[in-house]
Amino acid sequence: MHHSRWLIWLLLQPVLAYQLVSSTPTTQAVSTTTRPWQDTIHFYNESGTISSTDYAPNDTTVDYLFVIHTVDPHVIKIKFQWLSLKNNEYPCSQSVEVMNVNFGVDILAHLCGTTNGSITPYSIKSMGPGISLELYSSNPLEGNGFKVTYTSIAPTRTAKACGDEWLGHSNPWVVQLISNHSSSCYATIINNKWLVTVAHCFSNTSDPSHWLVQLTDRRNMNVSRILQHSKFNDSTLDYDVALVELNATLTFSSILQPACLPESYQQNYAMGKSCSIVYNIGGT
Repeated sequence: MHHSRWLIWLLLQPVLAYQLVSSTPTTQAVSTTTRPWQDTIHFYNESGTISSTDYAPNDTTVDYLFVIHTVDPHVIKIKFQWLSLKNNEYPCSQSVEVMNVNFGVDILAHLCGTTNGSITPYSIKSMGPGISLELYSSNPLEGNGFKVTYTSIAPTRTAKACGDEWLGHSNPWVVQLISNHSSSCYATIINNKWLVTVAHCFSNTSDPSHWLVQLTDRRNMNVSRILQHSKFNDSTLDYDVALVELNATLTFSSILQPACLPESYQQNYAMGKSCSIVYNIGGT
């Protein structure tokens, strides 16, 4: 963002320490100033509504951090009811950034401008007992800002489920593709019917009948379709991605899960940047 986020995280540690010994959230907002250019407001009640217009001045630049706390193992779920931000070219002059307060600089959503649909219809959930919204404006707000509702809920999937190891099983979304041509590779479960893997896995054969999928529970499944990217180049490995459709629906368990994928609003990937799907089998 616009300032050093690690400083925000360090300054929030006394609050997080309080949460470890507190079992009953308070029912009022607490305002503090963590640095000269930023006001931080903490909320401890189990549910409520936050409107930035109740706190942030309208006639000057603002950098406000709204921090919502709950008691572990609960998480916070928020939903935007209203969002108004000026639309500018990068860098945005007005933005709202949603972050996990106990995961350092982990960004859940970056919202900038509102004419292009930046307000999400989805609910956003934290990965731990706290979430923050940073409202930044390099010029007067002039009536812009946001309104969200929030509530403390039991997590449907713990943060540990998205780590390298969960219940003793390394990445439960990783499966192995085995062919009758003595070749194999790994794939990632993305839902109960589809896998994603590299296209060069099928350089020898892309006939589905020649492949089996070995699951983490050691069961085998057949493949019904293999879809290599239409622009895949086996020499340069450009567009090296493929989808694999299973012939039956997976039933998820404690050791068999789909990968934790971000929602469409959580990241804006720019051309030229790279990403990878990794696994942890016998090492990192």
